[in-house]
Amino acid sequence: MQRDASHESISQCRRLRTGFGKTCRSFANLWNMRSPSHYLLLDPHHPYAVHFIERLHRKYGHLAICAFTDRRERLLNEASFPQLRGPGVAATYDVDPAGLDEFAQLLKSRHRVIAAIPFNETVLLPTTTIAARLGLGWAQPAVMALFRDKYALKEHLRRADPGLRVGASRRVRTGDEVLSSRGAAYRRFVLKPNDGYGNRQIGIFDDGSPESEIAAYLDRMRGSAVVMEEYIDGTEYFVNGQIDGKGNAAIVGIFEYDRRPCNGRTNLDFETRRVAHGTQRFAELAGYAERVMRATGLKRSPFHLELKTDADGPCLIEVGARLAGLGNALLCGELHGARLDLIDLAGHYYLQEGDYGPLPLDWENYDSQAVRYVHGIAATADTIYDVEGIDAVESLAEFHQWVKKPVVGMRIERTVDSLSMPWSLLLKAPTEARADAAAAEVRRLVRWNGRTGPATRAAQAAKFKLQRGVAKLRRMALLASPRIGGNAPLRRAVALTARAQNALVRRWQVWGFDRGRFEPTPSDPNAAPPAPSAESDRVLEWVREFLARPHPDLGRKGPICPFVAPTIRMGCLKVQVIEDLDGSSMRELRRVVLSRAAAFLRDSPAQGPHGTFASVVLVFPNLRADRLGMLDQIHGELKTFLMCRDLMFSPFHPDSSKPSISNDEFRPFRAPFAALVIRHLDVRDISFMSFSREAFLRYHTRFAAEFDLGRVRDDFGHVRLYRDACRRFGFAAPELPAAAPAGPG
Repeated sequence: MQRDASHESISQCRRLRTGFGKTCRSFANLWNMRSPSHYLLLDPHHPYAVHFIERLHRKYGHLAICAFTDRRERLLNEASFPQLRGPGVAATYDVDPAGLDEFAQLLKSRHRVIAAIPFNETVLLPTTTIAARLGLGWAQPAVMALFRDKYALKEHLRRADPGLRVGASRRVRTGDEVLSSRGAAYRRFVLKPNDGYGNRQIGIFDDGSPESEIAAYLDRMRGSAVVMEEYIDGTEYFVNGQIDGKGNAAIVGIFEYDRRPCNGRTNLDFETRRVAHGTQRFAELAGYAERVMRATGLKRSPFHLELKTDADGPCLIEVGARLAGLGNALLCGELHGARLDLIDLAGHYYLQEGDYGPLPLDWENYDSQAVRYVHGIAATADTIYDVEGIDAVESLAEFHQWVKKPVVGMRIERTVDSLSMPWSLLLKAPTEARADAAAAEVRRLVRWNGRTGPATRAAQAAKFKLQRGVAKLRRMALLASPRIGGNAPLRRAVALTARAQNALVRRWQVWGFDRGRFEPTPSDPNAAPPAPSAESDRVLEWVREFLARPHPDLGRKGPICPFVAPTIRMGCLKVQVIEDLDGSSMRELRRVVLSRAAAFLRDSPAQGPHGTFASVVLVFPNLRADRLGMLDQIHGELKTFLMCRDLMFSPFHPDSSKPSISNDEFRPFRAPFAALVIRHLDVRDISFMSFSREAFLRYHTRFAAEFDLGRVRDDFGHVRLYRDACRRFGFAAPELPAAAPAGPG
């Protein structure tokens, strides 16, 4: 039995507990011993939370308990993360932030919770509070509290390691307190929220700043604790790492900020560069970061530390007990090669104190390329009505991926911090000079609102306003509806209605309706093939260099995919780039798959000149990083339908957790792009079809004669799988020959 991933409010949980007494507690204890282990995620509408759900479910079988402290935010964001309703989630709750103690008691009675994971800054303290109430060994309430109190943390460091360089700081509430402190260490100083993050709401002043400016800043911050810190001049860096169960820090990456004055600010992010390992600068920064982390007393946690260096050496700016934001934790793992997974590493220490083992740090791979973040800056707030340069940027050899992509309809803010940049991307180049040139070219290319006239802008503005109004009405309707979970029949009715609606739409689409604008026109056999694009070239290069080759972790001999090499050699692997999908609609994605599958059968039939080797790769360059799981979801929905039409269908994307059949630890479907591959069914596909009755019936119709005549070899267990499936589904199973003759493998 597994808990349904439906929403429940604390009030209903209280009613469910009432009246059961000792018998209920005994049953709960028995249930806890026999159920899967659970871990807690607060407000998990975040890419890192989804990564933890997928990793911990795949590796350990553990299930997440998702708790939302803001119902409005849940309703706004939950649909963007289908994994939150997937098999890796045991239960979901709406929780009052003021009732965390009560929620912890409920968790004790209902679940066997072994961990609580603070995947970002905002959930750090409430997650720690609940972990402490649950008695989890990971929880360090006193230590974790320091990481949300900048002044207290630096005071602690000064006491714990008096020789450690830490800038002067003090709490301030009024302008008089600031003015009385100016001079000495505070000739130039910073005012910022004591619990802030993301370089937000920071003011930089000096002993000549007008009192009115200081008063205006403090007035804006009224109600928030403010810390006054000594301004450290020099170059700013950040250091990422992981602390083990004994408090030892392992450094995994260091980056240098290039911050410049703009929009009345002195320190806006312009670019961010990877610092090469093996240099004196890297060693100095890493040594200082390790010393800081030892002094904090933190254990079993990732960390993200920011510091500056000047003539006196490194000096701490601030540090977080969390993974680095904006996906940088994923990048740091990627720089060391496929074997280092920082989500898996952090998850290990959140779950247990035992040693993870030697970290697969590959510093040679880390240093093999110049890595550069390039950030846009918007001078004014606006809505994007047209955007130029995107295709040209993506065709650059140095382009790696967007961190934040500008699209038509996006509302941009005047850039004042790291969270309000209009766009951001990542470059990889063989040299720093090439990265410099590529960064300058990106800034030259990316432009918006340069082509739209007043009439078109007015029409688009009305359209965007209408869309936002409709979305707002939907949200208001959801918020006005009865709280899901407070009424069990209503909860079931809502869930059943949603499932029924999705099933009806899916059925309508697989019957051949609703193909819409994604239906490709029939191809002209005499027409010239389309010109290759940078995206298609990138896909083909990865296919050749990865899928078409053997791999030491595959678990068997031969290439990862035996179909790829002959398909490429025969020139029948096609790449179709679909730019109109960002993942906002499952219905649109389903349209693409069904229409392109039908076109593939029409234009590349199995009886054609290339036979069953023809394949097509559907690439989605604009699919948002937080919606990659939709490819796995659509695969689960349609794979049997397509198998029964003699087609195989596989998702590839950067977050894929789908393992190899021959090695559960190897991820052959993890690609540096988002794609779906469609190809013809082959006799060797028994590996994928032996447990689906509907799919196997079609397979049996196609290939039974091949097995009966002994034409299929059993080198990789294909005959054994076929015989097992025959017995499973009531067919006569052929005898296994002692030595099958050569034939399809």
